[in-house]
Amino acid sequence: MKIRGHRIEPGEIEHVAVGRPGVVDCAVVPVTDESGDRALCAYIVSGPGFNESALRDALAAELPSYLVPRHLMTVDAIPTSHNGKRDVSRLPKVVRPTGDAVHVAPRDATERRVAEVWARALGVERVGAHDDFFALGGDSIKGVVVLAALREAGFDLSFQELFAHPTVAETAALARPVAHRPEDAAAPSACPHALFDLLSDEDRNLLSADAQDAYPLSTLQAGLLYEVARTGNTALYHDVASYRVRDGLDLAAFRTALGLVAERHTILRTSFHPAGFSTPLQIVHCSVPLSLTVVDLSGTPEPEQDAVLGRFAGEELAREFSMGEPGLVRVVLHRLGDRGYQYSLSYHAAALDGWSASTLHRDLFQTYFSVRGGRGTPLPALVAAYPDFLRLEREAMASESQHAFWTGLLEGAQSTRIPRLTPSGPPGPSGQDGGAEDDGLLVHDTPLPEGLSAAVLRTAARLRLPVKSVLLTAHTAVMGFVAGTDDVLVGYEHSGRPKVAGGEQLAGLFLNTVPFRLRLEDVSWAELVRSVYAAEARMVPHRRYPMGETKRRLGVRGALFESVFNFTHFHLLKDLTRDHGFELVRSRISSRTEFPFRAEFWQDAFSVEVGLALHCHAGAFTAEQAGRIAGYYVNALAALTAHSDERHTARTLLGEDELAPLTEGFAGPREELPPGTLLDVFARQVARRADATAVSHGMQHLDYRELDEESDRVAAFLRHSGVGQGDVVAVPMDRGLPWAVSVLAILKTGAVYLPQEPTDPPERRRWPRRRHPRRPRHRPRPR
Repeated sequence: MKIRGHRIEPGEIEHVAVGRPGVVDCAVVPVTDESGDRALCAYIVSGPGFNESALRDALAAELPSYLVPRHLMTVDAIPTSHNGKRDVSRLPKVVRPTGDAVHVAPRDATERRVAEVWARALGVERVGAHDDFFALGGDSIKGVVVLAALREAGFDLSFQELFAHPTVAETAALARPVAHRPEDAAAPSACPHALFDLLSDEDRNLLSADAQDAYPLSTLQAGLLYEVARTGNTALYHDVASYRVRDGLDLAAFRTALGLVAERHTILRTSFHPAGFSTPLQIVHCSVPLSLTVVDLSGTPEPEQDAVLGRFAGEELAREFSMGEPGLVRVVLHRLGDRGYQYSLSYHAAALDGWSASTLHRDLFQTYFSVRGGRGTPLPALVAAYPDFLRLEREAMASESQHAFWTGLLEGAQSTRIPRLTPSGPPGPSGQDGGAEDDGLLVHDTPLPEGLSAAVLRTAARLRLPVKSVLLTAHTAVMGFVAGTDDVLVGYEHSGRPKVAGGEQLAGLFLNTVPFRLRLEDVSWAELVRSVYAAEARMVPHRRYPMGETKRRLGVRGALFESVFNFTHFHLLKDLTRDHGFELVRSRISSRTEFPFRAEFWQDAFSVEVGLALHCHAGAFTAEQAGRIAGYYVNALAALTAHSDERHTARTLLGEDELAPLTEGFAGPREELPPGTLLDVFARQVARRADATAVSHGMQHLDYRELDEESDRVAAFLRHSGVGQGDVVAVPMDRGLPWAVSVLAILKTGAVYLPQEPTDPPERRRWPRRRHPRRPRHRPRPR
């Protein structure tokens, strides 16, 4: 059999499983779960000593990741036919595992209603009272669906409450009747949007006759347009997503489908107007020409087709958008003959976020197949509208409590800046280089080693936390590591979609890049992931407060942070392969923003494999440095998943190629020395060459006798101050004779010398006082 292009031999998997303790028998078969995804399921006949986690770990250790079954189900026996052969058709339907040892059915009407909503939203057949929303595959988008469905059922819950209490029982206990909802959790009405109701009469009178609706730009939309105008870089915030479609193309049906989708999603008929009205506006036009370009390469040799497609993204990024006219979302088709066709969506980031782009992909192709099959359009009219989000943003901006939250979070914070690595040289200080004006985007694709993606998913399930939180933990740890700080401030892209029915189906820009701050305490990886998740939960109620408004009220002109974390899982795309049986092959998605460094994590819509690409400004980072940092992410994820109960600081994130020079490369030829410590070697040198120069700096010199005597005096002072065996003593001094004396003196007391520079950031200078509060920092005076 084949799954996702891999040849599968079930017997190989069954052989490994039956060799584990407590596994009496096993049958591995391909299944399609409730979410429509095709994967492997291992049906286990268990005996004494069976442990599901141990079996999963054993399979992952001995088999390639594509052979590790996604689902494990215990059964009383593997059914057989009348002639004694296995009859896998009689095995029970797969139920996605929840991590609970025992299924507990919902116990009252509220729990049953919550469980029903979760089952529909998450695509599972059975949901128990103690099942976890995130362990079942929940995420922020599915959270929108769940909260809206609960509201329709008469119950209300906030995002923060869902994050903090993600089991059915906890959710049911917190769910309130809609009439008794707290004031600060107000949600927009599900009633249809009243046209033009966010405009003044003066602005409405300025609209042209073809305006179907108009409303203000969101804060982020206006900010993106301003940044493009300020820098003159038209490629900034221009995204191109391109996919290979292995299917025939009915161009007439495709044009019809695109027209129907444009009727449903107003952003395809929208123009932006930063000026000309009392406030920056976006205008929805009644009808517009389709923004569709078709390039016929059917008769072109395959190498030339590939060359054209290879140049396409760069050429498309050079095509400017005319903001004052519809066409901020463009579709380009390259016909490739027997190879199918290349489908590309080119759009301005102020028009669509990533989920919205995937929504358009799905709606467009579902409509296309429906039209091609003569069945008409399958898309119902949208109930929610973009102005629902604008109202929520206005409410957030008017909230002093939300402003106070972000002000408090940023108090005393410093942007976590990544030192720059000059070509083939050491890191230099990070500055304001690599801004939006720099030309070029460096994309470093970072393949995860075999088995690491599956380990990330298992770790998230074991901790009963979202995959995103595990990845955000790795990002935070890496940024702290490269910047040399344990007070990390980065950007975090978060969705603010309205939690109303159909809110997840809207196409537009609902993102907000919020500050995410975390202190990297000296705790285990598992505890660090929980700390990240708790920080996310605290942030959720304030996620719609615009970053631009935070900067404005704090008087900040530049960026609050230079690195941004983003995670996407556009799982709705798998509907296309499930319903229509054709292949979408992901190509690179090009995107450039004002932030010099972006960590773009994703879960593949079809294979659920975790991926990572680093998007760096070429004017700020070299390919060499991007590769090094990518290695730190891999090492962080490997340590987190394999040693989650170990302190996250226990292992370095440096790669072997960086460790080797530190341990071998700088040492020179190996020289055998007599047994003893460094102090023993120094004492022998004093005895042999007391008058020889030991250390010099500029015009100053000390011979071995002087160095010995001076360091003895300083060591006596340190001992009198309470410094002893194993203590850590920092010496924040420039290199010179006093520095050399101090280091030797510290060693003579049995203490440990901590390298510091007077120019080190305050956080590093505070480190010894925080971790060793009674130990002095030594500042000896030169003679």
